[in-house]
Amino acid sequence: MRITLPSGAFLNPATDLPVIPGTILGYRRNGQPIRVAAGGSGEGGDGGGGSDGGAGDGGGGESGQGGEGQGDSTKPPNIDGEFDADRAKRAIAAARDAEKKARGDAKAAKDQVAAILAAAGLKPDGTKDPAEQLKEASAKATGAEAKARNAQIEAAVLRRAGKAGGDPDALLDSTSFMNSMKDIDPDAADFGDQVTAAIKAAVKSNGKLAATGQGPARQGADHTGGGTSKGRSGNLTDAVKRKLGG
Repeated sequence: MRITLPSGAFLNPATDLPVIPGTILGYRRNGQPIRVAAGGSGEGGDGGGGSDGGAGDGGGGESGQGGEGQGDSTKPPNIDGEFDADRAKRAIAAARDAEKKARGDAKAAKDQVAAILAAAGLKPDGTKDPAEQLKEASAKATGAEAKARNAQIEAAVLRRAGKAGGDPDALLDSTSFMNSMKDIDPDAADFGDQVTAAIKAAVKSNGKLAATGQGPARQGADHTGGGTSKGRSGNLTDAVKRKLGG
């Protein structure tokens, strides 16, 4: 029995069923369809064979497109614009120069900190951050400077309180008086005169800061006799001894 096949169709030798070239069997990952490719059939006539061959060419063309589609998925992504080799070289060179400069700046900063530490009499021990080490040394120096300044002011107050009519202990214990001395520079040429003026101003505004039994500081010569003068001298001497631990 001879089976008449549709135009372009052929028998599948495995199932003996007619197959039409171009039939979609499925789809590839890229979305392109998988189609039946035509092949020769012993059952078909010459005309059918010729038609099958034509269909086969068409199927082969589609299969080729599918292969090309698979090939596209393995290609590297496209870069917009044309590749400029010289520009790429310049960009790489600029990146290397920037990295080199950053390393140089870091080394220069490290060397600068080491030089400052050396000038301050410190030596990096490798266990502590040099910047932190310098910060601690600076804080210690600032504290020592403040203590030295306070010692100079206290000594000046002890020396000049009696002549200015003030009680040295009361003055040094007075927060308001010590605050009034914060802007006085011990290195100034008129440092002593500034201390005397500050003592007189404090005694005038607060009688409790005056020398014992004296009240506010007096202006002019002392007309009370030598006894009072000796008493003031004794108070100053005792105050100096107490402050100096004598």
